Amino acid sequence: MLKRLINFFSPKTSANNVLIKDYELLDAGFLGACDAVAETLGAEGKLAILENPDVNNPPIVTKDGVTVMKHIRYSNKVMNFGALQAIGGAMRTLAKSGDSTTTTAVFMQGFLRKMPRQKFNKAVERGILKAIDESYTLLEKFSKRANKSDLRRIANISCNNDKELSSIVMDAFDYAGKDGIVECVMVDNKEQTEFIKREGMFLDSHGFVSPYFINKEDKKACFEGEKVAVICSATWEYEHKVINTIQMFYQTNPKQTPLIIFLERPHSDMTEKLVGIKEVGFNICCVATNGYDELESETLLNDIANLTGAEVYNPRNPNSKIGVGYADKINVTLENTSIVVNETPESIKETLSLLEGQDKKDERRIKRLKTKAGVIEVGGLTNSQQKEIFDRVEDAIASIKTTSSEGFIAGGGATLTFISGLMNKKLPKEEQVGYDLVKEVLKEPQKRILKNANREKLTEKVVKNSLNTYGVGYNAVTDEISDLLKDGVIDSKKSIRIALESASERAIQQLNIGITVCFPKSIEL
Repeated sequence: MLKRLINFFSPKTSANNVLIKDYELLDAGFLGACDAVAETLGAEGKLAILENPDVNNPPIVTKDGVTVMKHIRYSNKVMNFGALQAIGGAMRTLAKSGDSTTTTAVFMQGFLRKMPRQKFNKAVERGILKAIDESYTLLEKFSKRANKSDLRRIANISCNNDKELSSIVMDAFDYAGKDGIVECVMVDNKEQTEFIKREGMFLDSHGFVSPYFINKEDKKACFEGEKVAVICSATWEYEHKVINTIQMFYQTNPKQTPLIIFLERPHSDMTEKLVGIKEVGFNICCVATNGYDELESETLLNDIANLTGAEVYNPRNPNSKIGVGYADKINVTLENTSIVVNETPESIKETLSLLEGQDKKDERRIKRLKTKAGVIEVGGLTNSQQKEIFDRVEDAIASIKTTSSEGFIAGGGATLTFISGLMNKKLPKEEQVGYDLVKEVLKEPQKRILKNANREKLTEKVVKNSLNTYGVGYNAVTDEISDLLKDGVIDSKKSIRIALESASERAIQQLNIGITVCFPKSIEL
């Protein structure tokens, strides 16, 4: 890896750079990726057929936007750069909300198509950002906090109106509580789907230190593993100890055995070394356990170790050694980590008893140690049926989580169209161009849903209704213009907000790119 980096920055390589000032190919790749994904939006969204990397299996047929986007590659290097730019925007949304990647693509497509490059400048950019800020305020104004009935309805919609399956999902959330963990797993040779009570620990604001550790991207960008090995270290200064432990672990375990390193304040050099290990095929992830101070970080590491049976390595203690622990399931995202075990160890119970007996209680730590985990074990009569049920359950879990955090809005693009009609600020001329651009982009999801349903002739009528009355829009399932809130057609406010945020950031970046630098094929990278 180090040699690669040295070669990358060598004068010889730089001297052979190919500089391209034409952005047309770059934008073509960007828009091509967005176009492909946009086709899948809505209940009437089209299916995509994708070449299977495993030539012995049939092509993949799906309407999942993330899956489609991941498979898009161009033989032209510059077009591929553009596609990767778009994919990056969608993956950011996925990492932060777990949903709305297709909506992100539709937004990005709108920005690039409606904004001529020759008219784009910093004043226009300021107008875009002012409009985006206003749209967030309006989304908050019209969002509704979800009650139990709302969440049950969301679960039912995500489960394709399978009331028995949605009931299982809600049972898991009821058990876990608002601060708990809900996960789903596929179990071999299991026909029925059921909810299992487990224990665990939820680490808020402690996620992976690099996106290169992600091992699951189809529905959510995360590191996920079952029967996960755990290493806890209070320092990166003696990195060779950690590296040696990893090497020793994999001498007796297969490469694909999931391993998570919980590390206090990992240095960039340490992170790079761990990423290098990941890149050669080992299934590892690193999570930073940074606390407000050294004591909090140490306490967190000790709690993780007690839960998993690991031993915290701390060079300040001459007798300290690295002891590997295990968890039944661990999920790590950009923002948090959930650890699931069959049963809370006695050491954790004893710690809880002491903490709850103190006059000045550490409520944050108590909550962490009392985490409940609702695990949905997905079954099916066939592998394909099991996978289909698993996808529905996973969608339901993601929808409930995002809706619970910031509430929901009328779906089908209706809310976005409605708030665009409320945005009437007057700005300096060029800023107004950016501001008005956002107003038009906000209407794109609704227009795309109509297009995908082959109902483009209704666009003018639907947009007019949505502009006039909040929540009224096109229901692709019933093929009617109706009150979408009453119909149960809703979107998570958080996922839509993040989709707009990701799309505007990536589109602005794309519009600011004027030069593409490539290396000739003769140069080995």
